[in-house]
Amino acid sequence: MISSIIFQRAITEPVYIFLVLLLVVFFTPKMLKLIKIPGIVGFILAGVALGPNGLNVIGHSSGIDLFSTIGLLYIMFLIGLEIDLADFEKNRSKSFVFGALTFFIPLTIGFFVCKYILLLEFIPALLLASMFSTHTMISYPIVSRLGLARHRTTNIIAGGTIITDTAVLLLLAIIVNSLGEHSDPYFWLRLVLSLSLLVFTLFWLIPKISKWLFRKLEGDAGGQYLLLLLVLFIAAYLSKEAGIEPMIGAFLAGIAMNRLVPPASSLMNRTKFIGNTLFIPFFLISVGMIVDLRVFWQESWALTISVILIITALISKYIAAWVAQLFFRFNSTERNLMFGLSASHAAATIALVLVGYNLKILDINVLNGTVAVIFISCVVSGFVTQSAGRKLAIQDHVAIDPTRNPQRILVPLANPATMRQLLNLAALIKDPDSTEPIYPLSVIVGDIDSEASKEQLLRVNNTVAELLRESDRSGIRFFPATRVDINVANGINRAIKELMITHVVLGWNGKTSTVNFIFGTLLEGILPRNSQLIALAKIDQPLNSVRKVLLVVPPNAQFETGFKDMMEAVSSLARQISSRVTIVSDALCLQACEKLLSAMRNGFHAEYVEQYDIKEITMLDSIIRNSDLSIFVSARPRTLSYCNYIAHLPRTLSRNYAELDFIIIYPQQSNGVDHLMPSFFEEKQPDEYIDLRAGKALHREFPEPEAQDRE
Repeated sequence: MISSIIFQRAITEPVYIFLVLLLVVFFTPKMLKLIKIPGIVGFILAGVALGPNGLNVIGHSSGIDLFSTIGLLYIMFLIGLEIDLADFEKNRSKSFVFGALTFFIPLTIGFFVCKYILLLEFIPALLLASMFSTHTMISYPIVSRLGLARHRTTNIIAGGTIITDTAVLLLLAIIVNSLGEHSDPYFWLRLVLSLSLLVFTLFWLIPKISKWLFRKLEGDAGGQYLLLLLVLFIAAYLSKEAGIEPMIGAFLAGIAMNRLVPPASSLMNRTKFIGNTLFIPFFLISVGMIVDLRVFWQESWALTISVILIITALISKYIAAWVAQLFFRFNSTERNLMFGLSASHAAATIALVLVGYNLKILDINVLNGTVAVIFISCVVSGFVTQSAGRKLAIQDHVAIDPTRNPQRILVPLANPATMRQLLNLAALIKDPDSTEPIYPLSVIVGDIDSEASKEQLLRVNNTVAELLRESDRSGIRFFPATRVDINVANGINRAIKELMITHVVLGWNGKTSTVNFIFGTLLEGILPRNSQLIALAKIDQPLNSVRKVLLVVPPNAQFETGFKDMMEAVSSLARQISSRVTIVSDALCLQACEKLLSAMRNGFHAEYVEQYDIKEITMLDSIIRNSDLSIFVSARPRTLSYCNYIAHLPRTLSRNYAELDFIIIYPQQSNGVDHLMPSFFEEKQPDEYIDLRAGKALHREFPEPEAQDRE
């Protein structure tokens, strides 16, 4: 009874269809993992087996088509959303080169094969040849899972994909227009105007509206995700109205929203989770459902066409990747990754051939052969991408220094209004390779048995519960900690030592009336007793809305022990929020910054402004903007980079820049601070020191240290 239903009549009940799809999505990766077959290939094979051309368990329906369309758009949207815009801009010329190579080489090879081997006429041969140029990055979830989503090779392929697919679709529009009974004389004018309107809407209008809505939806996780989906489908609709494929609009929407969704944010984790769990697997299953394996043994000519098309599709894409490797001087692993990601043909390919079939210039054998190309190319793409991606991830891995403590970030919490922003900042400056959680700290002041302490402990427990819920939603690991002490500073200091903290993120509400308390008591109680990196933050606007970061670095900061760690934290923040960075310092420090950033694996691209000596922050009035995020690198007293304006920095910021969002960073010191300049305060030495900016000895008078400094 059951077998007859499975083989003769497909399931049509939506509940049963959805149940079968969920079973496939749940069990397929786990079963195929045992025989080392990528999950993507498994979903396609499951679609072949369960589809109307296989066991006929699931037939084509509006629901399947809907999920398939959403899945394709979701893949392209995620590619645009996860792409490293700084690296993309840096390698955009390579993207154009790769896009041109992967368009023209398969098109040229395919045209000669179709014209002189398959014996097609000029227009049908050109249309079918364009099928070899287009590709869909269905193996993208593999590189994303391997941590290569922001790798230069992935960024180049993503840019090249849009270039080649756009060129193919434009070629299709030209072919269709030329085959019409009456060619449209306004075709190019309408196309240019519609594309211009699309670009203006996606890259100017939608980001401005979305930025405003994100501020209004602060804390509303569901609303933010729905806003992303809304932007995705608005872009897809506008693309279709403009005469290009909706998947192009989905990719452009991802780029447009890229700066508003940091990679380490809970919104990005939620977006990737839903896509990789539901929509993308459903799309891959639907790709397998269109494959008809009976074509291979029913007719010899159909089998011959299929074999010719498959070989041409794979060889032409491999040649394009090989030539690109020679141009870019990449290694063989990066070449294989380029081939793997660009080898798969999917929705755009079948759309091209269906156009030719409906126009009666391509026959059913070519259509079936194209379906075979989709199946084989997707399988090959999955295996090659998995193999090359693993090798590249191992090559790109930076060995962990065994003498270096693992990064652990402590976030003392006091004000519920700033809690979310501080934790978000900690997540953004966190090393992406670190597996350590973030440590939110609550300090209870007083006797634990008192009624006030019990009430405070109850509030702390509520805060901890909220943090754990936030951790479950965002995918960012939190390990809440609580300390009871006579004052807040002591509790923080004890937690720093007990938890082996390397970075501390403190918050400030920015009110002038509390400046003396915050900076004169809490910070003074923490800073001299700890050598860790300490960041004091006053942030009101969402960090994902920041467009520019101003980094002010004092002279000689490059000689501080924690200079590299400080730059890595700033680099992580800048890359996560995809902001432009302007660094202000003297010439020698700027050179050190530029050299370090070029050597860092995740360094950002910055503008450099030379300012030899900053006596007052007000000297930077011309470049400080309230809409930007300003980061001031400070220094502990008696360290190499300590200078006059640093001592008054907090008070100056509170008095002159009340609306400014800023972070003050005190870089890590190796082991306290006094050892850095011992000759100044120990034995009597000549009153000279080395001016690290000029590289020569200068005579300077130093004041006699105060009693507390001697201590």
